[in-house]
Amino acid sequence: MKNHLEIVSLADRTTNHGIIGKSFTQNGFIEIIKKFSKTNATILITGESGTGKELIAGAIHKFSGRRGEFVVVNCSSIPEHLIESEFFGYAKGAYTGASQNRPGKIRKAINGTLFLDEIGDLPLTQQSKLLRFLQNKEVQTIGSDTTFTANTRVVAATNKDLQKLISEGRFRKDLYYRITQAHVHLPPLRERLEDIEDLTLYFVKKICNDIKIDSDNLLEVLTQKIYKELAQKDWPGNVRQLENEIFKFLVIGEDGNLAERTLLSQKETRNTEISSGENLNLYVNIVALEKKLIKEALARHSGDNRKAAKDLGINYQTLAKKIKNYQI
Repeated sequence: MKNHLEIVSLADRTTNHGIIGKSFTQNGFIEIIKKFSKTNATILITGESGTGKELIAGAIHKFSGRRGEFVVVNCSSIPEHLIESEFFGYAKGAYTGASQNRPGKIRKAINGTLFLDEIGDLPLTQQSKLLRFLQNKEVQTIGSDTTFTANTRVVAATNKDLQKLISEGRFRKDLYYRITQAHVHLPPLRERLEDIEDLTLYFVKKICNDIKIDSDNLLEVLTQKIYKELAQKDWPGNVRQLENEIFKFLVIGEDGNLAERTLLSQKETRNTEISSGENLNLYVNIVALEKKLIKEALARHSGDNRKAAKDLGINYQTLAKKIKNYQI
């Protein structure tokens, strides 16, 4: 997350913390984020949906050597009236229902990294409170008179044009300058097609491992012709869409080998024949993985089925049917 970006090469996953793709090594991208990581600067990551902003944030945290946790907050999924308590926590008795002390995400990420995803969706009323924390690093828990200093590093991300939001009065200019002490932009997949081969290899191995099938034969038939055909697609959903299509191909594709079908298959789910214990185990693994992907997509889009369906690369009716069948 749910890591959907890439690493330098399949043999170098550990060193580069999940960043896959020739484009990232050849343009010095990894060296740049390593330098950013060693500072305490607040970093803004921009890029279209599905380009891997959370993965890069996680890599920054790992490169930094910070011993605290990597804590993720999706700013678009928290009701406005709960954002302050989510960030700063609350003390027992602060309000009705506060039966015990609850540390906020900032405190949870002390000596670590707080990743604020979709910061462009943070309401104006809460932007000033976040700005105040970024300026003085002090936290006051709701319902408490005491403050404490939090050595929490903040990395933010958005797929929106923050300058446009500023001009519309929907995002604070002073907060913008505070979160862009360092700026990382992730290009869409259509602008780095040279990464298709490494990504395809990685996702085939990853998905086969998830559903417990042997990937060796599949990897043998991946050809330059297939990579070339994949590179001709526009990929509006970026790396996440590529992973989803590989998943659909491996899990619900028609019979036949990879070279014949290619990864461009857009087939709908076929009925799964369960004729042996082995097939039953495979079916159970597939269902579990598919449910997991659907839940993650719904969470990313705050329960919006249409956006989740687009994210997954399936039509709305198919997703609605799966949600009903899986009782999600």
